[in-house]
Amino acid sequence: MVLNLPGMEKHECGPEKHECGLEIKPYTLITVIALFATISLTYLSLSGFPPQEYPLLNLSLKVHTTFWERLISLAAMILTFWGLGYSFTYRLEKNEDSLSSSLLNVCIGLGVFPVLSLILNTPLLGIPLDIRVFLPLSLLVPAYSLVKAFTSEGVELKAPKLLFTKDLAYTSIVLFMASLTLYVFVAGSFAYPWLEDGDSWRHADGVKYIAVQKTYVLPEGVPVTETLEPYPPTYDGYMALGHQLNSSLQWSMKYFTSLLASLGIIGFYYFAKKFTGSMDVALASTFFLAATPSYVSHFIWSYTLGYILFFPALYSIEKCVKDRGWIMPAVFQTASLMVIQALIAPTFGVIMVIYLAVRSLMDRKLAKNVLIAGVLGLLISLWIFWIPMYQNYWGSGAKLNSIDVALSKGVFKMDHEATTYPLSEFIFVKPYGNIAIHKGFGLVLFPLFILSTLLMIYLLYAKRLGSPRFIAITLAWAFFAFIGVQSHALPIRFLPGRFWNILTLPISLTAGWGLMELKRMIDAKSPRVYGALMILLVASTVLYTSAYPRYQVQTSVWPMDYFQKYRGHVEGYLALNQLPPDTPVFPFCMDDEKVLGFDKMSYPWDREILEFRGWIHPYYSNKNFNGTLVLDKNPQQIHAFLKSKGYEYAILCPECIEQCLMRENQEECENKYVVFDQKLSQHPGFTPLYKQVDVIYKIS
Repeated sequence: MVLNLPGMEKHECGPEKHECGLEIKPYTLITVIALFATISLTYLSLSGFPPQEYPLLNLSLKVHTTFWERLISLAAMILTFWGLGYSFTYRLEKNEDSLSSSLLNVCIGLGVFPVLSLILNTPLLGIPLDIRVFLPLSLLVPAYSLVKAFTSEGVELKAPKLLFTKDLAYTSIVLFMASLTLYVFVAGSFAYPWLEDGDSWRHADGVKYIAVQKTYVLPEGVPVTETLEPYPPTYDGYMALGHQLNSSLQWSMKYFTSLLASLGIIGFYYFAKKFTGSMDVALASTFFLAATPSYVSHFIWSYTLGYILFFPALYSIEKCVKDRGWIMPAVFQTASLMVIQALIAPTFGVIMVIYLAVRSLMDRKLAKNVLIAGVLGLLISLWIFWIPMYQNYWGSGAKLNSIDVALSKGVFKMDHEATTYPLSEFIFVKPYGNIAIHKGFGLVLFPLFILSTLLMIYLLYAKRLGSPRFIAITLAWAFFAFIGVQSHALPIRFLPGRFWNILTLPISLTAGWGLMELKRMIDAKSPRVYGALMILLVASTVLYTSAYPRYQVQTSVWPMDYFQKYRGHVEGYLALNQLPPDTPVFPFCMDDEKVLGFDKMSYPWDREILEFRGWIHPYYSNKNFNGTLVLDKNPQQIHAFLKSKGYEYAILCPECIEQCLMRENQEECENKYVVFDQKLSQHPGFTPLYKQVDVIYKIS
């Protein structure tokens, strides 16, 4: 049997032959190794997490989800986005091989999903937000094109050829970087068995609501959580689709957020390749992006979805300049970026305006297709989301506290970190910091960016660049992003700390171009091996000074946020792990999100439950207490109500003391807490199963 694949050359044997059998070309070897590593890392990310053991915490927990549940969820999500991307681009030219076209379909499909989900879920269409609906819908156009190909006369169906080219090798390396990022982020997010800071807990409410109710529309008068309307709810919608085919909300939120960072690397590569016109620059830039500490993390917030969708959107915008067919994908992706996160929308708007302005100036004619895509995308987002939200909320007197307060000051200042950043913050990366936004670029990467920027400016000034369009745009983006990072000193600013993420776009592109330009200069004056050694030196030092600190932060144990005030508090919620997923558990005095985040069930969309607990919803009143204290309710009343709502367990915790302190002193509240626990324990309908700082009761 003779094996003869593309990329392998057959040599005859003989006394004068130095080679015999098959010679494997370098690109073939690189492709095979990278693809094998990609498959292995993806498998490990699915099979190894959530773990049973948490060695850093000396903790052991049950794993309720199976590998097959997780695999089916991932496969369904990828296939859905591939189908959407194919549907929007199947008549368009991508100039890519079949693997690259499929990867682009996934990225573009994810890019159109946010606004498309809002359109399909409008009361007029009423299509439920259900993966079992979206998956078949996304495959209608691929199925049609397949049937058409089978039934068309004179059309011969051929299996796609696997050619071991430089292009495929580079794609395989990018896939390896993406899968490595996925594995590290999944491992980091499961270094602890809870969700991170406040954002993730609030998203738990939103994801569960959409997964169960299959709609963005809220019950009248019940806001549910801050991450649903009037805030853009599409990030929760994305995670809800992933959760509908497996039983773990926490796994779905952690895994599918990590997946976004991974897909962002793939989307960036194809954008950079199209934007710069160089496969080498694109690969180098993608490496720098993946290694950069300030690139997105596994932190659960909508900002991640918004930023990584910059890349497929910019790819479509770049394509639509010369091909009007790409206007529609560009329109829908632009509209999506307007309905994901409040800061992402204006930021991408500026990025797009810069592209339009610089491109038009360089070409000496208006980039009409880009303008059309931007205007139509904005109009669609206003029509489908922002105008209805204004009418339903601000127009009816409701408030979005953070935005209303900012606007009332006369200048738009949204700022958590009231500081400007010294140069050292950009150069030296600390092995600790905020997992959401890890500041810094590295001792090698940032100076390379500065050097590359100076070289760009010099070559532009000397008019030694044949097609400087992408360089001028990138420099303008870098200027905008640096102004954003340092905007605390300006009268207008949008959360300067978050512009560290935005900076990774121009810095990666500039450094990637600069590295390849330096290699070209070295190759022109010395043997090519010196250029290769220079790249190897830069890559290894970037891994040490940028990627390694990033790895340290992203795999560290993040605090449990709401459970830190009372020592031993979180252990009670971890004890719920012994119960099956989605077991109804009533938290007496904590928000439902804390139960949902530990994979149990409660109902933050049920007004009667919220009122019974005694809280006015925090979205409007910042947890001002209203009604009868939980500690003042009698066990008979509580038991009857919880049974009527289908609860099987309840958890009592020191948050009830916090609620009581709004009316009484510390000693009185602590005494009430003890007496309340005693009364519940004596009631035949409540059986204590766990009793430490928190108390878990079985309801019978």
